[in-house]
Amino acid sequence: MHWIVAIIETFQATMAARFDDAERTATETFELGSQIGESDVFSVFAAQIFVIGTFAGRHADMLSLVEQSARENPDLMVFRLAFGIICTTVDRHDEARAILAEGVDQAFRHVPPDLWWMTTLIGYSIIAIEMEDASAAAMLLPLIEPSAAEVSFNGATSQGPISAYVGKLHSLLGHHEHADTYLRAALATAVSFGWHYHHATALIDLARCRYRWHGRLDAEALSWLEEAATICDEHGIRSWAARIVDLRNDTSTATG
Repeated sequence: MHWIVAIIETFQATMAARFDDAERTATETFELGSQIGESDVFSVFAAQIFVIGTFAGRHADMLSLVEQSARENPDLMVFRLAFGIICTTVDRHDEARAILAEGVDQAFRHVPPDLWWMTTLIGYSIIAIEMEDASAAAMLLPLIEPSAAEVSFNGATSQGPISAYVGKLHSLLGHHEHADTYLRAALATAVSFGWHYHHATALIDLARCRYRWHGRLDAEALSWLEEAATICDEHGIRSWAARIVDLRNDTSTATG
């Protein structure tokens, strides 16, 4: 029971962007699970550390470990997807695209319908979104959209409101009104639970959707970015803080 409760405490700290607390609790959970002989202790710990690290923007720091895990466990899809997600952020785009192509070639029918089904589909969705692969997005969207009102949780980690990824896929496909609706729903969920990471990311994606939709950032979109920047600064969400800068630079270049 202590082990299970500690998993939930790690989840709560991660979603609230208390990354130091989350990492400390995850480590304590791993030690406790090892002591009691819990068979899933390593997979839970690995998943928690990956989510904490990527939420905090430490992709480059995790690259070698995740790459090794993917190489040593070629049959474990979760490690390969984790590697693919990191590749999207460290300029190893060809490898990320190759991993996404593996899923596309099988129309994602190879994903087992277990506790990790939605986690896996969201992993593929993240790669498709980062690589701006509209073809893959069009295949993934109908798979996850029916669950848009739910939150993804596999028993160890959470990817937050599914509506956020549905909205991002719609935005990539040019369905701007649908994207805006789903991203606002994700924002409402994140705010209501105090999930600061998803609060910030939803605001940033709303602004990006607005730019794709209208070709500019209006006053509301700029206010979203300001609010997101404050959250990122307060909670050390480094990777998304950089995205705010990139989005501002992209839009200023386009309109300058």
